[in-house]
Amino acid sequence: MPNPDKAYIEGVDGAKTRVEFAFNPKEYTIAKRVKFKRTEQKGKDVPKLEFESGEGRKLSFEIFVDEYESDGNAKDFVAKLEKLVMVDSGTEGAAKKPRPQFVKFGWGNETLFKSLVSSVDVTYTMFHSDGRPARAKIKVALEEVPDSPPGQNPTSGGESGLRSHTVLPGETLDLIAYRELGDAARWHHIAETNGLDDPWALRPGQRLAIVPVV
Repeated sequence: MPNPDKAYIEGVDGAKTRVEFAFNPKEYTIAKRVKFKRTEQKGKDVPKLEFESGEGRKLSFEIFVDEYESDGNAKDFVAKLEKLVMVDSGTEGAAKKPRPQFVKFGWGNETLFKSLVSSVDVTYTMFHSDGRPARAKIKVALEEVPDSPPGQNPTSGGESGLRSHTVLPGETLDLIAYRELGDAARWHHIAETNGLDDPWALRPGQRLAIVPVV
């Protein structure tokens, strides 16, 4: 019987760190949720629901590390995982704002959605006689991040790269500028593009045209 493929987490930008697991997870969980605003209605059993936004999928699993027979240190493997939750200067881009690598979880021919590693929780369970950790259980949580929207096809007659953004509750124009254009100071550009008289009077559900700065 052939050896099973090894599951792994691999960076998709920056240093593109790859961490392959010696022991595959026994299971993994994918959770998807949406947000609704609940408004009380007098005399009703069920509140009125107003959709606000979706949330990215969340992936979680537990892996096992065993370095007892090899006389190794379980912390060496943990350090590889921790690199994925540390700021990577190779991701700073034009905005000069580095962040941890985005990653994908893979297992054989299966590759899941682009994510960020939101947490790595380690419990050391066995030790060598000199105190070095020999075994560990590691809980890993990943959260989906959106793919960069593709530019509009220039042959369609529209402006290349033109896209739109739907305002979410609590969003401000500078936050949208940071998310869409990589620089909060470019809120002026979005305001001018959309003819906003009051750039801070945004409404949830309002659609804004996003034109790349050239």
